[in-house]
Amino acid sequence: MKNASIGRILMMSYVSIIVLFVVSICVAVFGVHQNSAMTTEFYEQPYRVSKSALSLRSTVEQISNQLKQCLVTEDSLERERLVDTIDQLAIEREAEYNVIAANFKSDAKVLDQFALASEALLSARDEVVDELRSGNTEQANTVYEQDYLPQKDVTLDLADGIIDAAEQDAYEYSQETTYVEIATSIIIILLGLLTIGLVIVLWRRITRAIAVPVGEIEGMAKRVAEGDLTVHVIPSSRNELGELAASMNKTVAALRLMVEQMKATADQVERSSSQMSDGSQTIAQGSAEQAMNIEELATSVQDITQVVEENNESVLIANENTADVLSAVEHSNTQISQAVEVIADIKVSTRNISQLANTIEDISFQTNILALNASVEAARAGEAGRGFAIVAEEIRRLAN
Repeated sequence: MKNASIGRILMMSYVSIIVLFVVSICVAVFGVHQNSAMTTEFYEQPYRVSKSALSLRSTVEQISNQLKQCLVTEDSLERERLVDTIDQLAIEREAEYNVIAANFKSDAKVLDQFALASEALLSARDEVVDELRSGNTEQANTVYEQDYLPQKDVTLDLADGIIDAAEQDAYEYSQETTYVEIATSIIIILLGLLTIGLVIVLWRRITRAIAVPVGEIEGMAKRVAEGDLTVHVIPSSRNELGELAASMNKTVAALRLMVEQMKATADQVERSSSQMSDGSQTIAQGSAEQAMNIEELATSVQDITQVVEENNESVLIANENTADVLSAVEHSNTQISQAVEVIADIKVSTRNISQLANTIEDISFQTNILALNASVEAARAGEAGRGFAIVAEEIRRLAN
């Protein structure tokens, strides 16, 4: 890190921190996703199983109560209504059982026993209903007391077992969620501590790699500002700061050489000052001659100015002539526009004449056809139609 470039040092430090930050984010996202997945699985399995088992247990109790009312009532219509209610509750019980069978993953043996008990309970219920519909109330009571109620108790006990198993699964899911939360928190804390430690180490290394060369260059600049051009710094690194220190050494050496050259130039200027005083007199004489030449130049400038004024008058005359030409052009444009309008009118009149000629031609053609037909009819009439044939011929000539 001492000899690495500043950009590389900063890049390494930032990349290290970014990598640790991304890892922390990934761990946190994974933990959240895992908890979400476990919560969803908890809802899909233990929660729904427990809820459906409770609903199924309640349905069985309701069916039992409806059967009991069927045994007590004497009204056949009320009994049929109660039987329909029992059938509807049986459908609901079947739906709840399907939910339990699809999501219960704890003990397949308990689920099989529950299925057998439900089938036996359904058979006993159907037997009671059949006896009631046959009018055998006493036999229905016997089946209800001896077969249905004991089987109901067995079924409800198995349902309670399913509920207990689902609650145990829910507790295990809760424990696993807690474990995932603790593990994720520990990993994030460790990554945070690692990031803090890395930042401290990088901070000290970067400070040392940058501050030491900068301090050397700063001391050198102060001595140069005080007028010491003999200062020289040995670069402690080979990065940009080391190159800057080497450049400072070259700059100080160039300044020192420049100062020596300026001293030599000052001596030479002092020797040349006497020669310049002699030359100044010669320059004064030349200045007088230049003044005379300037007066002659001013006279020439006045002549040029007069010529320019004459040219300006010529330009004004040309502008007036141009204005007359523009007026004539505008008048010509007006006449051309009028000619275009006249041509447009002629075009419209020509179109109307053409339409009229077509109409006359159609009338002439129809008249000619009519005259031809008249000639044919006159020919059929024979001697009696000769005069009419002459008239038809004259009409055809008139059409042509």
